[in-house]
Amino acid sequence: MQSSIDFSGMWIPNITPFKKDNVYEVDSNKLKQLIDYLIDEQKADGIVPCGTTGENNTLTIDEDKEVIQTTLEHAAGRVPVMAGTGSNDTRSTIKMTKFAEEIGINAVLIVCPYFNRPDQKGLFEHYSAIAQATSLPIFIYNIPGRTGRNVDPDTITALAQKFPNIMGVKDAANDISQTMRLINAKKEINHPFYVVSGEDILTYLNIALGGDGAISASAHIVGAEMKKMMNSFNNKDIEKARSIHFQIMDIINLLFKEPNPEPVKAAFDLMGFDFGGDLRLPLVKASDTLRQELQSELQKLGKI
Repeated sequence: MQSSIDFSGMWIPNITPFKKDNVYEVDSNKLKQLIDYLIDEQKADGIVPCGTTGENNTLTIDEDKEVIQTTLEHAAGRVPVMAGTGSNDTRSTIKMTKFAEEIGINAVLIVCPYFNRPDQKGLFEHYSAIAQATSLPIFIYNIPGRTGRNVDPDTITALAQKFPNIMGVKDAANDISQTMRLINAKKEINHPFYVVSGEDILTYLNIALGGDGAISASAHIVGAEMKKMMNSFNNKDIEKARSIHFQIMDIINLLFKEPNPEPVKAAFDLMGFDFGGDLRLPLVKASDTLRQELQSELQKLGKI
């Protein structure tokens, strides 16, 4: 079943706030404040809980469910919610996806299976099994730098051609030639299919090539600017869009200088926002050196 939701634009994969006195408890109140901030201040077109930026690999199954449900309920229809429900186990992924469907989530983001390192046939069967188990719109999350496997454009295209609920890809392969192949392949798919950037620094190139936007961790900090960049491009003001890209380029690079979401949480601390800035091991707080660099760039941008 095809969705009436427009999945283009600027989506934010939200961090997961933890309690100050116990990092192994999710702070639901801070999560709600964060959702309001991302929608009202950073102009998110959608929210994506339990992705990489949400430290989903350190959350328990019950915590995954809590964060997804809290996000959906607090967003309250203001923007759609796409839940990260993927894992390296097909059966577990289907189980979490069915939970998301039961509570009314709008779409799911399914990461390429990590550690197992399946071949393209295995990847095709993995996503096929999930697509047949749910009617939710599915976005394939391709991030080979973390998973050890690339979902080839031909595999993604074949999946989308076969299953109408495979509606997009979060393209975090950091390979612009692959991005071009995916965008060019959209014309071969008989339903809406979205190619959104998962490499924040390539968002401008994505939209310039005919892509559909981004699922962007950096948008926690410069979401409003990214939204303005996209709107400017869509309004044919290419020079303004390009100018915004270069304006936010340095902060985006800093926000990935150390493992995500360490820099995002550090930036929030520097900006005076208490959104539960501690991280769960094996992630640690951003280094003092990076915090100094972030502070300098945030001052340049007028964020502090």
